[in-house]
Amino acid sequence: MKTKIGIITLLVIILVSLVLLFKSYLFIEVSSYNSSFVTNSKICNNGSDYYYCNTKGQVKHLSDDKEELFYSESLVTSVACNSKYVFMSDHEGIVRVSVDNGSMFRYTAEHITELYADEEYLLYITGGAYNILDSDTMENVSIESFVESNEIIKDSDLFVLGKKERKIISQAVSVNLKNNNFIGDVVLKDKCLNFNANNIVNEKIRFIAERTDTTFDTTFAYFSGEPKYTAVGRIDYRHMLVLNDCVISVRSEYDQKSFLNKIYGNNKSYDPRDGLTRPEKDLSVHQYDTLCLYNLNTGESKEYNTGKGEKIVYVDNEKFITFCDKKYLVRSVDNYEITDEMPAHEIKRGGTYTFEQCGEYIFVFDGDSGELLNKIKI
Repeated sequence: MKTKIGIITLLVIILVSLVLLFKSYLFIEVSSYNSSFVTNSKICNNGSDYYYCNTKGQVKHLSDDKEELFYSESLVTSVACNSKYVFMSDHEGIVRVSVDNGSMFRYTAEHITELYADEEYLLYITGGAYNILDSDTMENVSIESFVESNEIIKDSDLFVLGKKERKIISQAVSVNLKNNNFIGDVVLKDKCLNFNANNIVNEKIRFIAERTDTTFDTTFAYFSGEPKYTAVGRIDYRHMLVLNDCVISVRSEYDQKSFLNKIYGNNKSYDPRDGLTRPEKDLSVHQYDTLCLYNLNTGESKEYNTGKGEKIVYVDNEKFITFCDKKYLVRSVDNYEITDEMPAHEIKRGGTYTFEQCGEYIFVFDGDSGELLNKIKI
């Protein structure tokens, strides 16, 4: 009898411990370390006006410190904007709303996954391919008109189209300049659209991931007539960016021996689009983040490891921002010294949080509801 009571008591203790353990978790997912490398279309801005979609399929409008519901007539999955329109994708296609008078126009298309807009064109992805529309007429635009060039540069297995502020980098077998759709990625003046993970960093560089059973290395390959290759070792290239000829990336390391780490699964801190899982894990099993900087001109490289539980949430070529112990720390890229700090009142145990950089801010969202919790001026 006593043995039975003892077993029951032990099971109750284990169950209560597990409940308390999982109630104290803290997950931080960084969707964008820097908006010059675009990997999704959940938030956009036109100057000081920002639009984002939450997990309910609603679009919110944020201007200064005022937030209001902008659209909720259908379930929106992505959003883009320019100075004249806000574009939103749903299960029927694209809804375009005029910023001036609120008038709506619907464009029919299926299975849209991402959107991006500039002042002239709207890009949308369906079936893994980019499609180009005129943002005013919502009519198809040819690749030739979009890149303002009819020249195609062939480099190994890549096609580079365009010379000015818009370039298309494609790995397709062939490219027809008269078409309005293509498989590849887009390089703009100050951004790279990497929705399809075609290994493009900017208009000069792509990367090649090389895996063995024990190592995972990345080689940067210069194309367009420059036969130069640079191996930089293991990095997380999901949000890798190049600023002033410096490759900047971040990787996360977790405690391999932790029991919780085994519960959370594979701790590979690489891109899931390469066939590897990259789950964000509770900070209790987080060891450190590594900031990796590689100068493409000099070949000089350096790395900085944060402390345990200190997560990098933003990077540029002068500073990086981390979350650590209820605070945001601003550190110098040159010497890693703390130059500023801000409270992180919105981050609490038992929560999941997503960070997105857009315009002049880092936006902190509730990972479950998609609602905005805070914006951090950068």
